[in-house]
Amino acid sequence: MQPDRRVSVAVYRRTYTSYAGALTPAWSRCLVLFRYSRKNLFRSKLQTGLFVLSFFFPLACLIMIYLANNLSFLENIGASNQLIKIDNKFFFFFMDVQGVLAFVLTAFTGPGLISPDLANGALPLYFCRPFSRAEYVLGKASVLAILLSQITWVPGLVLFAVQSSLAGSAWTWEHLTWKRDPEPTDACRLPPSRVRPSQL
Repeated sequence: MQPDRRVSVAVYRRTYTSYAGALTPAWSRCLVLFRYSRKNLFRSKLQTGLFVLSFFFPLACLIMIYLANNLSFLENIGASNQLIKIDNKFFFFFMDVQGVLAFVLTAFTGPGLISPDLANGALPLYFCRPFSRAEYVLGKASVLAILLSQITWVPGLVLFAVQSSLAGSAWTWEHLTWKRDPEPTDACRLPPSRVRPSQL
């Protein structure tokens, strides 16, 4: 049996002290996840390319709005002023195109926000700290929500503001007010069997 050769070392300096600085507010802890997830989001060239590609169509729509309100340019090229019509269908088509791009961007971006934590077993490290499951989901989902907002409704509001400034207040109020469908006539209210030729 070997003798115990442990050497006792005296500790003369006890420099460890508890943290005395300012604490992060509880409501903003999920922003830590947002900050680092957002920072790692554009490390992929594919995701960066898709994000940049999503701004090409809003830029084209901005040029179309300028041309639609520039009558002198349309007259010089011999085009009608009704060639480019900016109305509700124009913005509906804009949201359709941006919605497709947002779906593609979500398909490439969304899994990358959670899969590294699952693959590396980082969830226990998150939840052993003052993070709840709701704050974790909120921090990750806010990255995707802000990313999609930048390519959908935020450019849409910019285009609407530019069109309003160029077309005037009459166009703005006409497209801001909600129009009800006209009331059906008496012939439309009657069943098909009771509609008389004189009522059509």
